[in-house]
Amino acid sequence: MTAPNQPRPHTSIGVPQPVTATQPSAAPQTLVEAQAAEMARAQPRREAPVQRDPLSRPYTLPSRGLWYPAGHRGEVYIAPTRGEQEEVLAGMGAGAAAMESLRNVVEQCVDLNGLPLDQLLVDDWPALLLHLLAYSSGDERVFLAPTCPKPRGCGRPSDQTRALDDMECIDLRLAAPDEVPTWPTVEAEDEDPDLVLLAELSGEHEAGPVTGIVMPGDIEEPFSTGALASGDQIAWRYLRMADLRMAEEFAQRTGSGQTKPGSKLNNVLLALHIVTINGNRPGLVGAYSWIKRTPSPTLIHLRREIERRSFGYSMRPRFRCTHCGHSFRAELPLDGSLFRSGRP
Repeated sequence: MTAPNQPRPHTSIGVPQPVTATQPSAAPQTLVEAQAAEMARAQPRREAPVQRDPLSRPYTLPSRGLWYPAGHRGEVYIAPTRGEQEEVLAGMGAGAAAMESLRNVVEQCVDLNGLPLDQLLVDDWPALLLHLLAYSSGDERVFLAPTCPKPRGCGRPSDQTRALDDMECIDLRLAAPDEVPTWPTVEAEDEDPDLVLLAELSGEHEAGPVTGIVMPGDIEEPFSTGALASGDQIAWRYLRMADLRMAEEFAQRTGSGQTKPGSKLNNVLLALHIVTINGNRPGLVGAYSWIKRTPSPTLIHLRREIERRSFGYSMRPRFRCTHCGHSFRAELPLDGSLFRSGRP
């Protein structure tokens, strides 16, 4: 309460304000206290712990994070799908809209450990899908039912359920000192292609996960092809999911969904790989124009150079038909149809 002869304090607009006592000034800090306070301010602020799905489990992507921001070692956390995601996957159609729905499902079930999905390497994408599918199946297997191709085969689908450990996959890691690199793959000059084919057809070829040992100097993007058949030199990079999103939109607008070499979509993806042509940056339009006018032997050479540095799961595994015994390779889809066919 204000004393009778004491004026009531006012703000500049005349609103009464409470009278507050004057705070005593703080005692001066000693040198030790000042140093301790400075050290406390310099300490990095601790982030709140990440809340992950209690059913999530760690998985290391085939790239081992070699092309991700520093500190990211390719470790992600995968949780199984639930009924909510199953409804989305079951009702998924085809095209760019379906892929967008699939990406949303992946973002709900997979914690990429701070990596935006658009920065995920396309070579890591199949591994993410297959492990999510296998974990969600409950028995760590992927149900596949490829159709045996005619005319050599019978044209009938067959159950090709496989455990992840039985599927071809290249997992990378950096070479230890004095360790001999085994990746990128180099075809031996004296390797008999007929013997390679016979080993593959008979099942004697190496299957399952394989470790690709990489020298530190072999991970710097962009990669150089050297002189191609045309004399051109191309520098190229890996594709990210953002590139795949752009290619999907192109395919949707042009109605060109085929991915086989030489198709419009395949050529757009090839153009997205290209960083420079003979030291010049052509941009996407320039790279695509170069591809359209370039002789096929040069394009085949370029595709082989890119394929030589591929890793992760093979999306063209070999199957043996349970009905007629025919051995064939079949393309695994990268969209939601993998989940529709991947459930028994």
